[in-house]
Amino acid sequence: MTKTYTVVFSMDAVKTLAKIEEAQKIFVTAWIKDKLTGCDNPRRYGRGVSGEPSGGWKYRVGDYQVLARIVDVDNLIYILDVNYRCKI
Repeated sequence: MTKTYTVVFSMDAVKTLAKIEEAQKIFVTAWIKDKLTGCDNPRRYGRGVSGEPSGGWKYRVGDYQVLARIVDVDNLIYILDVNYRCKI
């Protein structure tokens, strides 16, 4: 049986998403739902964050970057922030 991951958004990520233009918000959340929710290997879509040994990952979604922490023990992907790539 393969393990699947659940996505959880931090309050900071929710606040940042609320400020994004509606079309872009739909694009980013659809990508997260399609690629990360229920996936068995969330690392195949992103890269590890340099200097972050405890599960920090980043995903490029168009002009945006999604920062996340992967918790393998609980099969969780904790979305920390979503913002323009140049701002993260």
